Amino acid sequence: MKGIVFAAALLVIAVIVFAVWIRPQLTATNVLRGERLTLETTLTRFRELREARDRLLSRYNTILRQDLERLETLLPKTPATGGIITQLDRLASSHALLLKSVDVKETQQQATSPITRSRGRARQLTINTNLVGSYQSFRAFLQDLERSLRLMDVESLSFSSGGENVYQFTLRASAYWFPE
Repeated sequence: MKGIVFAAALLVIAVIVFAVWIRPQLTATNVLRGERLTLETTLTRFRELREARDRLLSRYNTILRQDLERLETLLPKTPATGGIITQLDRLASSHALLLKSVDVKETQQQATSPITRSRGRARQLTINTNLVGSYQSFRAFLQDLERSLRLMDVESLSFSSGGENVYQFTLRASAYWFPE
């Protein structure tokens, strides 16, 4: 009889130890297994992102420096209004045109060009320019402006006669920049 009581006492002690100490530990272990699985999934995703970053970085590093500079000129990260004014002055003087005035303003409204609609974050500069010179010189000016790397949309153009083969041209254009 002593053996049965002793066995029953051991069984009761085992049940109490399981309920009080082992069961909470099993629950905590299961929670930790779930967290481990989540962390392993996150770590795998980070590895994939790092590999994608490394691939993109290696592709970026294959781009020639002069091409990157041209891209920066095409769509700069700042408004670069001084560069626009300098470019217009250089083009005007190379075609024997007098650059009377240049007014560059950042447009507050959302730009409506295809570039800004597709990229969504481009900012627009409005450029108003007054030039004086011959029609042939102005045409050459526009052709060089068209071939320049800085992306500009000519929105309006007007001119008035000032004398024999001397005209005053008013040009309104838009240029774009992409802030980081």
